[in-house]
Amino acid sequence: MKVTIDTEARAVTLDDGGKPRSIPLYSAEFYAVLSHLWTVVGWDQKYSYGFTWMGRHGDSR
Repeated sequence: MKVTIDTEARAVTLDDGGKPRSIPLYSAEFYAVLSHLWTVVGWDQKYSYGFTWMGRHGDSR
């Protein structure tokens, strides 16, 4: 998926390889898309392993 964010136009273009579509930047739909992408990328990059809690790492080192 290709996501293009235009902050001046307050619009987001989503392209899944088909016909691109535009949604409002400050919409619940874009928030859901952004949340999903954040989760997927975070898991792929092992983002959660960088956290510590009371001196303990997220990966239980």
